[in-house]
Amino acid sequence: MDECAGLESRKGPRGPSWVRIPPPPLTSPPRGSEAARRSPAITLDGTAISSSGPERRSHTTAAARVLLTVKLPPFQVLLDAHRADVYRFCVAAAGPVEADDCFQETWIAAMRAYPRLRRADNLRAWLFRIAQNKAVDAHRARARRPLPVESVPERPAPAAAASGIDGEAELWTKLRGLPPKQRTAVFCRTLLGMPYAELALVLESSEEAARRSVHEGLKRLREEYRR
Repeated sequence: MDECAGLESRKGPRGPSWVRIPPPPLTSPPRGSEAARRSPAITLDGTAISSSGPERRSHTTAAARVLLTVKLPPFQVLLDAHRADVYRFCVAAAGPVEADDCFQETWIAAMRAYPRLRRADNLRAWLFRIAQNKAVDAHRARARRPLPVESVPERPAPAAAASGIDGEAELWTKLRGLPPKQRTAVFCRTLLGMPYAELALVLESSEEAARRSVHEGLKRLREEYRR
């Protein structure tokens, strides 16, 4: 590096001498200028940061605080509050034969995922979304199951299961024939009286789409009864 950098030559009576030139003062560019927009902010320790850095970090910190302050009720409280409705849904959606397995798998999956939840504003919708997925899995497993004869009649529902869905065996048999979203929408809306906003969370759709699923499901059930 040039040792004379930052020095200025001046002539004196004894010839040229070198005088150190002080650096220019650290002044900020005029506000609103192009230089100001491109000039990085400086922290107290002299570190340059972008203008969006502190704001972004503050948002991240705030989000972290929200995550840390989410308090979930004990899992047993959740189970006691919704076990009956979840079982009724499993009977109606998966059938009386697979209802017990669907019910157990729903709660096992919920228990495993529960500690990682970061929202507690609508746990019922979260549970029914899991139950819906397990009912779909039960239908797929039934379709893949090998049958030793040409057709196997469905086993009659146990008395407890039939009473759990109001004893309407024929109705719920037809309900199980609906597409998954229509099946869930009709059950949650007609039997549980679930608001459309909550139903939209279960179906992972908009409220308008949830209304349409209920309408199409009920329309299809009426057509089945007319045959």
